[in-house]
Amino acid sequence: TDFMLDSLAKTWAKYQPIDWDAFYQAERRFKVSLPTYPFERTKYWIEAGKTQKDTTQTAKALAVRQVDPNKWFYTDSWKSLTLLNTTTEKTSAFLIFCSQSPAVTALQQKLQANGHQVILAYAKAEFTQISSNQFALDFNNHTQLDTLFSTLKKKEQHFDNLVYLDESIQSNLDSTLSFLSIAKALGALQDQKIRTLRFVGQGVTGPFGSAQRLPVKASILGLIASLEYEQTTTRCSLLDVEAVDPSTLQKIYQWLIYDSAQHIVALRANDFWELSLQPLPLDQTPLQPQIESQKTYLVLGGLDGVGQAFAQALAEAVQGKFLLSSRDSDFKNNADVTAFVQRLEKTGSKIFPLHLDPAQTDTLAQSLDAYTHLPSDLDGLICCYDMLDSKPTSLVNELSLMDCQSYLEAQGRFLEQLSQYVDARQLGFCVVMSSLSAKIGGIGQTMHAMAGSYANAFISIRNKQSSHPWMVMNWDRWTDRVDADATHDFSAQEGMNAFRKALDLLPLPSITIATSHPQQRKEQAIHSSVNIDSQQATHELYERPELEAQFIDASTPTELRLAKLWQDCLKIKRIGVHDNFFDLGGHSLLAAQLIRQIKQTFQATVDLGLFFSAPSIYEQSALIDSQIKLGDETSELAIDLDALENMTEQEVEALLASSQSPEELLKLLNK
Repeated sequence: TDFMLDSLAKTWAKYQPIDWDAFYQAERRFKVSLPTYPFERTKYWIEAGKTQKDTTQTAKALAVRQVDPNKWFYTDSWKSLTLLNTTTEKTSAFLIFCSQSPAVTALQQKLQANGHQVILAYAKAEFTQISSNQFALDFNNHTQLDTLFSTLKKKEQHFDNLVYLDESIQSNLDSTLSFLSIAKALGALQDQKIRTLRFVGQGVTGPFGSAQRLPVKASILGLIASLEYEQTTTRCSLLDVEAVDPSTLQKIYQWLIYDSAQHIVALRANDFWELSLQPLPLDQTPLQPQIESQKTYLVLGGLDGVGQAFAQALAEAVQGKFLLSSRDSDFKNNADVTAFVQRLEKTGSKIFPLHLDPAQTDTLAQSLDAYTHLPSDLDGLICCYDMLDSKPTSLVNELSLMDCQSYLEAQGRFLEQLSQYVDARQLGFCVVMSSLSAKIGGIGQTMHAMAGSYANAFISIRNKQSSHPWMVMNWDRWTDRVDADATHDFSAQEGMNAFRKALDLLPLPSITIATSHPQQRKEQAIHSSVNIDSQQATHELYERPELEAQFIDASTPTELRLAKLWQDCLKIKRIGVHDNFFDLGGHSLLAAQLIRQIKQTFQATVDLGLFFSAPSIYEQSALIDSQIKLGDETSELAIDLDALENMTEQEVEALLASSQSPEELLKLLNK
């Protein structure tokens, strides 16, 4: 074989023709899973002979993990943004969702005077077509939005730019939910037309410590950050203004016609400012230790999951008193928790374990006051709840406005509760954990990203208003066990080291901690989303990779149908029922596609979280079969109940005596 390959190489080197198809005819090809998923940082050696240009492009595409932990820290930064004027202004068609006001009329006239087409949609309770280019409708009503878009399509009134103009200064979720509703309706069009989706409003961002910032309205930042993952033909952006009036009209117009990829922009003092995440190199940043020995600190969630890592990092840094809470009321009977507490006590610190679930009480203070043996003075509080809670996973087009509202309102109530407790106790600092999705969004993570943006804005305001520092830490993913050996994301030890360094950055209000640049990661993810359809178009199937799971073929009807869906998506010939979706090269972009197909095929009620809770065909098949069985039983019961309505008393008594009816029906009859 070596002789033949050597001879072939020499023949090829002499520019002789080679029949490569014949050479590779008997070769078995395997699929190599490259990191199309932006958070999967797998290292690949770059072959010798690559040019500098190729090397640079490869490094960017893979979003290489930074080796130096000092380069894992980022902070919000506002940079001056100049919108260049062009000699020729490209005309566009605008669909503007707004309320009726002099400012809207003036903006419409200015756009039309410069050759742009304008369609106005006013906020009203019922759908009405006022004129050929003016409509009224409920922005939160999907049916009315669908009617608007279908009407425009029939009249061939096309639009390139969709603008939501929010003149409200009320502290509520109305504008965020309306924008979400419009975005869902836009995504449902599925016409692959490239459009811009813009939001213009007040109180969303706070450059230079703006006093107008409203935390609840900032939740729209998480929505905008997530939209482009799933609606790849839509470019989203936001302009925050101090007022929507004649004084800002020219600047709003300038921003609307500017063809820009800038996402979050603020207009202050007649100048544009762009929000970005900037690296914060710790080797060049002066640090001031914030944790001191003999002090008392409360860690909410310090006995649960990744909260243990934060508690351990504190105990290893200083000898103090630590109040560590668990949401598990039976945590004292958990051997792992007991061993963890004993391990911390060996550091010389005093540990006070307690059960605490603020969701079950009116206030955080009420929960803590129930423990009379706790130290009376607290010097700092660290809240880990966001990193412990299960995250809602749902694609944008499947999000319920009511669920979003409930989730965000619960976030607001807890933040207010936390603020009241910290202010009343005059704590030295308060640190709240959040997620990287608050800054860059994520596919299926829209609701959680919105809650994270809400928390970031709330804490930024509290940091400004309070005499003691507040900080939010937006974390990259990491394992939930202190002693876990992580191969991706943060290992537990890396996370603890980064946490200790981040604490010393107080009083910065917001820190993002990620192992590679978040914005570069997002761009790579969106690029992967754009190319996913072309990747799926190939008909070539690859061999099953080497896996730890033993290959067991699909056997039941549900397993066979699921295996076919997986095969078409992953392009792998043979897939075992116990093969892990992610081990086969799957990622959330492909999972989002499969979820839609699974719903259509089985008429099942599932969401993106299915691939995380049940990542194998066997597990998914069991869940789907249980849903089908429950649906069949419900249908049979409904049929029996319909028949029961037409029975006489004698027929009912005979039915009871026969004992041949479903158990549920017999229970109802016996009542």
